[in-house]
Amino acid sequence: MPSRDVLLWTLAAAAAAGAVVTFFVSRPEPKAPGPVRDVTVCLDPANPCSAAQQKARPRVIEVTGDGSGYVKGISWEGWGEATATGTGTFEGNNCVPSCAAGTFTGYPATLTLSGLSRYGVGKAAYSRLAVAAPRAGFSRTFSSGLVP
Repeated sequence: MPSRDVLLWTLAAAAAAGAVVTFFVSRPEPKAPGPVRDVTVCLDPANPCSAAQQKARPRVIEVTGDGSGYVKGISWEGWGEATATGTGTFEGNNCVPSCAAGTFTGYPATLTLSGLSRYGVGKAAYSRLAVAAPRAGFSRTFSSGLVP
């Protein structure tokens, strides 16, 4: 490619000779974002999550926002793919006679993650989390505030 000075001199000479000069300026193609190295999920999806509340393949996720329900012992399949599925135990507090004095009972639970969204450099987080523990009568989907 000719140097900047050669191009300017050529344009000036053409203009002095009365020629009409048309030129196009091209911009470099935008770079694609770098590869995703870390895929995470929010540990407390009932509340807005910061980067500090993100973790890869967590074994425990709080799913009620007040401590009365969480999923523990989570095993993941498809982590880092468009959809990941986790199985674990939903521990739900019966809040009898009060939540402070209630008893936690475990039920089988399934978590489904989707909507990978980039954040930071080389990071992505799932932006949707669905939790189902049918025997506990618990089902909840989180789709807001999961990505920092």
